[in-house]
Amino acid sequence: MCFHGFLRAADGVITTFDVPDAGTGPGQGTRAANINPSEAIAGRYIDSSDVSHDFLCAPNGTITTFDAPGAGTGPGQGNLDTAELENIDFRPGPIEERPHY
Repeated sequence: MCFHGFLRAADGVITTFDVPDAGTGPGQGTRAANINPSEAIAGRYIDSSDVSHDFLCAPNGTITTFDAPGAGTGPGQGNLDTAELENIDFRPGPIEERPHY
């Protein structure tokens, strides 16, 4: 099974997306992990060599990919620990003024 990212709008419309370099094999693909109120989506993707990478999808659909310094480049390597990425707070404003969801 290959994974795909998606965004569900308030009216129920679901838009799917894939990072361009995401693999299409079993366990590969795009995995969204976090979204902010502006609909910027952060997550990770597994490429066709089974290497993990991170991405940020802007509200306009522009996808930026990145790797942690020193991340491995072989199968099963890369940015495998998404816990830090999933906990990134993309909300604007000083921390003290941010609403809690």
